[in-house]
Amino acid sequence: MNKVNNEKSKYKCLFYFWELMEKFKTSNLADLFSQLSQYFQIASYHEPNKEISDADRKWFLNTICLNAPLFCRDMDLPESFSSLIRFSEALKNEGLKMTYSELIWTLHNLIELIKSEASKRLIFIVPNELKQYFNNDKLFGEKIKEGFPSASEDLKEAGNCLAFGNNTACVFHLMRVVEWGLRALCENLKIKTTKKTKLSGRIVHIPISYSEWDHILTELDAKINEFSQMKRGKKKQLAQEIYLPMILDVRAIKDAWRNHCMHARVNYNYEHALMIFSHVKHLFNALASQELFEI
Repeated sequence: MNKVNNEKSKYKCLFYFWELMEKFKTSNLADLFSQLSQYFQIASYHEPNKEISDADRKWFLNTICLNAPLFCRDMDLPESFSSLIRFSEALKNEGLKMTYSELIWTLHNLIELIKSEASKRLIFIVPNELKQYFNNDKLFGEKIKEGFPSASEDLKEAGNCLAFGNNTACVFHLMRVVEWGLRALCENLKIKTTKKTKLSGRIVHIPISYSEWDHILTELDAKINEFSQMKRGKKKQLAQEIYLPMILDVRAIKDAWRNHCMHARVNYNYEHALMIFSHVKHLFNALASQELFEI
């Protein structure tokens, strides 16, 4: 399997709820709004053109201006951070007069700016009933995870897509997962290549990993015919019992979902994606029950 650059992003975008509260210090945000709103009300009782007192300057510098900029930086609110820094520098400059009217205007703008920036941060909550699918590389069980290592990433992404409501993308990843089951089935039946006839009439042999599903299924159908030609007995019965259901499952998956998904003919909802997920899991359980794994 070709390895493309799978380096993970340096930005962590997904958090558990408690992690989210700790990282973004939600209690601090509530405190900040409470302090700004409270002092906005207090400042409005002063004479508008009166210069703010030294005590008020010191209070702002030792409370809001001390912690709020760092909080906004950690929250990735750059405009709010810059405004708080400018506000802090203005308060530190004792030669720069500031009236309560100017203070009220500044506090109002700070409150609205933080609200505006914070409202642009998007948070997605995975419903409890779907959390089992999130970042789970054992969705089909430990045995299948170990037996199909190349399918592991797509299977995990299929679960993530299901958890996040990207149902069509879930089906897309599931079809990539089925590809590895199909290859394992071919390997077990000693099908290494498929045949393709060129326009010139020349027949070329194409490795399974580069073959179209139609051509692979043609080779599998040939195996079914071989089984039917076998003498009656236990060997024929076992071959038909083991392989026929798997081959029929692959063909059903191809005709019902893969072709339509890959050629952008359909979009799937949650119920469809979950049903397809169940069908693919059934196929892999059948493969695992016969120890038909990726080689």
